[in-house]
Amino acid sequence: MTSARLAALETDGWTIDDGEQAHAAHPESYWIPPRAARTALGPGDLVKIRFYIRVQTQTGETEDQGERMWVEIQERHGDWYLGTLDNDPCCTDAIQSGMPLWFQARHVIDIDLGPLSQRRFRKMKAARWATASLSLMALCALVVLCTDHGQAWFGYWQSKLRGGYRLEERLGQLAPDVEPGLRQVFAAADVAFPPAELSLLAFKRTRTLEVYARSEAAGPWRYVATLPVLGLSGQPGPKLREGDRQVPEGVYQVAFLNPNGRFDVSIRLDYPNRFDREHARQDGRTQLGGDIMIHGASSSVGCLAVGNRAAERLFYLAAQLPGDKVHIVVGPTDLRSAAPPVMQPGQPPWLPDLYETIRTELSHYPAPANTRPFL
Repeated sequence: MTSARLAALETDGWTIDDGEQAHAAHPESYWIPPRAARTALGPGDLVKIRFYIRVQTQTGETEDQGERMWVEIQERHGDWYLGTLDNDPCCTDAIQSGMPLWFQARHVIDIDLGPLSQRRFRKMKAARWATASLSLMALCALVVLCTDHGQAWFGYWQSKLRGGYRLEERLGQLAPDVEPGLRQVFAAADVAFPPAELSLLAFKRTRTLEVYARSEAAGPWRYVATLPVLGLSGQPGPKLREGDRQVPEGVYQVAFLNPNGRFDVSIRLDYPNRFDREHARQDGRTQLGGDIMIHGASSSVGCLAVGNRAAERLFYLAAQLPGDKVHIVVGPTDLRSAAPPVMQPGQPPWLPDLYETIRTELSHYPAPANTRPFL
């Protein structure tokens, strides 16, 4: 027990967040399991913990990025748990899956008791394993046939059981089903596939996402297709802090392509970007949140859910280009033709500047006379 200690940013380059404090500050938006459940965990259980990782940006600046990751409990010593990291972070190679760490019940923000995990399957007795497996397969088959959520859920655990997919593996799986349809859509838009640049324009009010591309770096932007945003949360206005359930607003790029997401494949935005961080510094705000994705399924908190089929096409399409050639604009509404929302009490004074930045960016893309479906 003398070795039990919490990691610190200054000495370890990473630390973990106190989930109880975050819940106390935002009880309606930052949910954590009951304390009784968090204190009754044992070896083999999976728990989610919020990490803060100190990284160096491309400009040489140092920033602390937040990321939620799963940890498998190995041992328990009084009030302390000793676990190992169950996945690799998106933002750094400095810490990796299998890394040991100490934590307590107050740090746990989600629990997965692991009936579907590979480790739990190996530990089951043969008779129980057979019965549970048959029941699980029947349940999964029923759910998969019904919803996008079910398909994403089943695919996630299938990925976990095999140790995850590499990006190239997932793209190879998707190519036969996805690429012919994409080529057809791009041909109808008179744009080369793959294009030289790609832009995704998301509008909260209409819950739509428009796809634009151009065949040459200096060529004109052409409208390709429109797809519905099936799930998002919050109100018009930017994301200001972790737990506010807001979808960010601004001009972003792709930070990471996740082939093993909990909601099918996903595209991670580089929120918070330089604009977000600078205005947070001016406002005195910290803990800006992160993990903002365009992903599958049909519901989301703080992200954009577009359904599994559309997410897979966007994921495959984005993977054909370098990250800096994929632009993502998220606005409260289409500021090419509509006025910005009226300022509400409590919104930041710099919001008009943000909307002018978004409007200027949107002006590069000709609004479609008629919409074209993405699928």
